Amino acid sequence: MVNFGLANVAHNGQSALAAVVAEHVYLLPLLLPDSSPDTFDDAFPHWDLLIDAISAALDKPRATPVLVGEVEFLPPATTSPAIWCAGANYSDHVSEMGASIDD
Repeated sequence: MVNFGLANVAHNGQSALAAVVAEHVYLLPLLLPDSSPDTFDDAFPHWDLLIDAISAALDKPRATPVLVGEVEFLPPATTSPAIWCAGANYSDHVSEMGASIDD
């Protein structure tokens, strides 16, 4: 399985979600031509299926990547005023602040 990140990017005047692998950017409309969501908001309802589809496509990519320097990274969400984050080390941060998870 290839490790990747997801980003909202602009390339050649078009915005798209993309899988980022090191210095390579795979535009999802090219990587997943039949099932690419347009935005993160579109991706969230089927997140697990999308991640599995991207992972499978990156194992044998048919799309040609572009280099990181050839895209502009855009804000992840443009339709919501709120930004939600999930931290794998949440409990560590709670301990560092001297609080407990029950607080």
